Amino acid sequence: MKSKTALGLGLILFLLGLPLISLGSAQDIRVLFYLGLVAVIVGAALPPFIRFSCRIAGTWLSEQNADWRRTCNQ
Repeated sequence: MKSKTALGLGLILFLLGLPLISLGSAQDIRVLFYLGLVAVIVGAALPPFIRFSCRIAGTWLSEQNADWRRTCNQ
């Protein structure tokens, strides 16, 4: 998965989680509340995970192999 696609997915998860939390707490439906909470947490954790995984891959791989740059910069 490209990093921009993953960032878009993280944004969608984050934005969908907020109304789920609101509906779950207003209607007292715990499943919606916790589903929204998980969506917000995953959506918020995805961008830092992508950033750090690309940096780790860049330090572990040799400088001659530019495959990690293509996958991390897209």
